[in-house]
Amino acid sequence: MSPDMHGSTVLVTGGTGGIGLATATGLAGLGARVGIVGRSAERGAAAADAVRRTVPAAQVDVFVADLS
Repeated sequence: MSPDMHGSTVLVTGGTGGIGLATATGLAGLGARVGIVGRSAERGAAAADAVRRTVPAAQVDVFVADLS
């Protein structure tokens, strides 16, 4: 049985690619609202679109920030 993340909000740093994008997609698939943090607005928008293609009902927000 998968955990139910409905009603949860998660923030994924590095969510524009690789493991971060996979994490954001997986959490969205469990029902969480997902915030993707990345350094590029363009890559963030592309990542959000990718999550929505996989999980059409996903609630995804993009935050541009350099946390280095």
